Amino acid sequence: MAVSVPGLVISLEANSDMSADQYKPVNVVVGTVDFRVEVAVSEADFIVGVLQNKPSRAGAAATVQVSGVTRMIASAALNAGTQVAPGASGRVVTAGATDMPLGILLDSPGAAGDICSVLLISQSVV
Repeated sequence: MAVSVPGLVISLEANSDMSADQYKPVNVVVGTVDFRVEVAVSEADFIVGVLQNKPSRAGAAATVQVSGVTRMIASAALNAGTQVAPGASGRVVTAGATDMPLGILLDSPGAAGDICSVLLISQSVV
């Protein structure tokens, strides 16, 4: 059973309809209206946090958890203790050696689409 222990939660704006994107990682949209977020779909994306609600239109409030333990969606069966990064569909994948991990799995999702618990970690840029 996936758990959530909210840390810091901030309100930004959805860049589009994100009603199907709850529990997916988000990044700030570059070169558009300030404070807009979209689903992160690459292991190289710099993650702001994880979407906690289901904004249904551009400009709607997007509740983004930036610290603590959050629910996320697994891309496949994964092991607890694994560092994870965003995958192509916004689901978490095992972070590779050159990826910026967004968190550590606290449980072991058994299949793609399972909701899992992730301890968010800071992504440092040097």
